[in-house]
Amino acid sequence: MIVGKSTPGPWYATYDNTNEEYDITNSKADENGEYEKIIATVWSDRPSLKETAELDAKLIAAAPELLDALRRAINALNCVKNFTTSEGIKSYALLSELDKLVNQFK
Repeated sequence: MIVGKSTPGPWYATYDNTNEEYDITNSKADENGEYEKIIATVWSDRPSLKETAELDAKLIAAAPELLDALRRAINALNCVKNFTTSEGIKSYALLSELDKLVNQFK
């Protein structure tokens, strides 16, 4: 389990033209271009991977919303009988996997 609290969302992924990197922040830039907190920075030293860096930054920035969505999905799965998905996965097995992921962030 991860101890402590993460920075609450929402998070934003913003491209920094000066440093050619994506900053993941917990606020939008103020009038001086400053952020409350930079959570992470994503960059690539290869121009061919700039698009990958952008997608990685957007995925990281979505983390608080994804965690919230997982919690809601767990609550929904707890309200239904066990079923098998079209991929052959038992819903209770999926629920167990989701619980393990989400419980890291309590």
